[in-house]
Amino acid sequence: MLGEELGLVGALLVLGLFIALGIGMFRVAYNATDSFVLISSGAIMTWLLSQAFMNIAMVTGLLPIIGVPLPFISAGGSALLMSILAVGLVLSFAHDQAQKRDDISSTLQDRSDPVPTS
Repeated sequence: MLGEELGLVGALLVLGLFIALGIGMFRVAYNATDSFVLISSGAIMTWLLSQAFMNIAMVTGLLPIIGVPLPFISAGGSALLMSILAVGLVLSFAHDQAQKRDDISSTLQDRSDPVPTS
C-alpha cells in the first residue's frame, strides 16, 4: 500500500527512517548504565523493528499475512498509541543520559579550573 501511494522513493524513505530509529534506540541501549534502561530500550527496539520487518515481509510476500501493522503508519489506534508511548519512553531515557553526561562534563570542567591564589 505504501509503495503504491508513495512509490519507490517513499518506500525507501520509510525504510530508512525505520533504520534510523533502530540505530538511535541501539545507541540509547548501548550507552545505558542502568540495566532497566538497557533491557527496556532493547526490548522496545526489538519489538518495533521486528513488527516493521514482519509487516514489510508480509506485504512483499515473503511471509504469510497475519495482520501485523506497520508501526506509526498502518491504521489502528491502539497499535499507534503503544508505539508512540514506547518511543517516548526511549526518548526519556536518551534525555536522561544526555543530562547526566552534561552534568558530569560540567563537574569535570569545574574541577579542572585552576584555583585562584590570593
